[in-house]
Amino acid sequence: MSSGVVVIGLYVIFAALGSVGAWLVGLAVEARSSQGLSLIVFLALFFSALIIAWPLAARLTEKLLGEDVAPHEGGAKQPV
Repeated sequence: MSSGVVVIGLYVIFAALGSVGAWLVGLAVEARSSQGLSLIVFLALFFSALIIAWPLAARLTEKLLGEDVAPHEGGAKQPV
């Protein structure tokens, strides 16, 4: 399996887990305060989860497969 497929799969898993976490925290905030504050908290956590999921997926893929998944300068593969 190519490293691209693995990194995208891990990203989807981490992003989904982060989104569920943001939703749960948003529900807890809504129960204690207003819907407006809950929306702000949810959106901040949701976009943070999406941003953090990519480096996590890339690092885990590198550890699992031993391959560099970050693109190199110019987009070309480096010779081995």
